[in-house]
Amino acid sequence: MEDKWYLQMNYQETKNIIRDNLANMSRTFIAIGYYLRQIRDTEGYKEDGYESIWEFAEEQYGIKRSTTSRWMSMNEKFSENGNSPILAERYVNFGKSQLQEILYLDDEKLEEVTPEMTVKEIREIKQPESDKANEFKETEGLSEESNPKDTEHALKIPDPEEKEYLDMAARHLIAVYHDWMLEDFANRVLQVKKSPGELKEKLGMDRTFHFSVDKGAAHINLFDDYIQLWDGQSEYVGDYDWFYLAAAIQNMWNVVAMEESRVAGEEPVQDNHENDALLESKDTLIDELDLSVRTYNILKRAGVDTIGELQDMSDEQLIVIRDMSRKCLDEIHEELNRYLGIDEGDSDKRVDNFIEINEDSNALVEECATSHTDTLEMESESEPENNSVNADEQEERFEEISELSDLELAKEMLDKANGMLADFIKFYTDSDKRVRKQKITVAALAGYVCDADLIENPPSELECLELPLLKNNDQRKNFIDSYMNWPIWIETKETGERYYRYNLPDGYAMVVKVYYHRCFHYEMKCKREDRYVPRYGSEEYYLMKGGYFKDCLMNKSALVEHLKIMQKEDKNAEGRG
Repeated sequence: MEDKWYLQMNYQETKNIIRDNLANMSRTFIAIGYYLRQIRDTEGYKEDGYESIWEFAEEQYGIKRSTTSRWMSMNEKFSENGNSPILAERYVNFGKSQLQEILYLDDEKLEEVTPEMTVKEIREIKQPESDKANEFKETEGLSEESNPKDTEHALKIPDPEEKEYLDMAARHLIAVYHDWMLEDFANRVLQVKKSPGELKEKLGMDRTFHFSVDKGAAHINLFDDYIQLWDGQSEYVGDYDWFYLAAAIQNMWNVVAMEESRVAGEEPVQDNHENDALLESKDTLIDELDLSVRTYNILKRAGVDTIGELQDMSDEQLIVIRDMSRKCLDEIHEELNRYLGIDEGDSDKRVDNFIEINEDSNALVEECATSHTDTLEMESESEPENNSVNADEQEERFEEISELSDLELAKEMLDKANGMLADFIKFYTDSDKRVRKQKITVAALAGYVCDADLIENPPSELECLELPLLKNNDQRKNFIDSYMNWPIWIETKETGERYYRYNLPDGYAMVVKVYYHRCFHYEMKCKREDRYVPRYGSEEYYLMKGGYFKDCLMNKSALVEHLKIMQKEDKNAEGRG
């Protein structure tokens, strides 16, 4: 009869078996994290048509984004040299759960942890002493003694699951302090650098809030220097910068407003005349609004025919319409409020006029739109304005004088836009709407600066260099890849742009535009964050012969083909001679 040894183990032996198996699990996750990092860094996932490492991991192995991120972070922190599939000797006796708990500990606290500690004991090290005392408080306030402002923390960047907790906390704060936030909406909601200070001043020492989640009641502690989240089972989630809560309040404001509008729409007819007007006005023509002829024509030329279409447009979308001014915008708001029966003082509460977050971005868009209207002539695709407008109906126009040229103004705007983009990239992903919109703004301004610079400061003509004999496409590609040996045509230090130009005998010119930025170096053997090297890269290829520079954008293959055809024609011409 087979000896079933596993039935004969005592309590201590059983614990040792569990510990050994957990240690083996740790090695497995460290290895998986390494190989995921390799696929991410080499973009190998694109071979199977995936857009990101997150999509690849979930589709191929069912691993969620937060888990993928955690395993890669564990590999980077706990593997040999921070970049191998092998668990570092220091952590070989730690289990997977222990490693997850110590992942975000700073170096000083990490030295206190031993493999013999339980997960609960590790959490006590991770949790500040003042926070432990706070667990036993039954009040919702925090005493001065419990505020650990002198303690240094390794603050986390929230993963998608943790962002959901922040959104729920933000939803709760909006519900409690909605009217107070509306009193100074710009500083208490829109401006993420100012809103935390406003909220701290409002709360005083009453800074612990409980809010509902799927698995019970979570709570958030709002300390002076950071915020702290606990989940529905009173388990510690993490410490975060105030910025993330401020951003969550921004994001959830519109969500809450939309939900309130749906609820309001379900109320009995006699109790909500405002929502009746909202629903009935959707297909009503803007002719029903008492707009000036100028504002009416501006909207009609832009294709805005109904009140519903007008309600669905944000201020940011309206302000970029040709000839739209702040006065016209105020008139539209006033007429919509009058038509819908909303008091002027309550106009900020209109359920259809959801507020775009980021006041600075709106100001920049308006500034760009004004510059665009002033400097470019656009052909109207619809009927001209009514010429019978009385003189007293014409809007008074103002003028702000500046001694700066268009190029200098554009460079100022570009510097501001680049600064905002740098701030956005610190806190948002590349696919975030705010980052994408700001990149478009920066690209548009950079293109304008380039074109304006060519007009105001035309470059000196470059001599036509003798083109070497290129016998095949590989040699032609190598010639183009060696563009750094070509003459520098334009260099814009403010934006880190450089243009290399090679004039060809047939009257065309090849231009390679590059940017100075942090490029990822795949061959370096070091930590990922150390593999970004500042240099020129991200090439764009142009083939010029008159016309607008932007219209000359090509790819490298098109330049190779042009060289091939040009040299073939030269060879045929020599043969005929």
